[in-house]
Amino acid sequence: MIQLDTLLDPLEGWTVTDARAINDAQQIAGTACIAGVCHAVRLDLVSAVPEPASVAMLAAGLGVLGAATRRRRGQGRGRASRAA
Repeated sequence: MIQLDTLLDPLEGWTVTDARAINDAQQIAGTACIAGVCHAVRLDLVSAVPEPASVAMLAAGLGVLGAATRRRRGQGRGRASRAA
């Protein structure tokens, strides 16, 4: 159990009054108020830190891109020296 108000930026001024449902994507349906006016809201729980798998995939993709770029540059130099 967690108090949903702790997940919101206190400077925004929102107060969660109730939570009614949560789905498999961890989206919470409920009611929140700001300046005395209440609204139906959907709260999306967002991870503040990227998952390690996402970081690893990004690093691998950048590595492949760098290797492909280096290989293309190397092939271009080989052709220029053969023509001379």
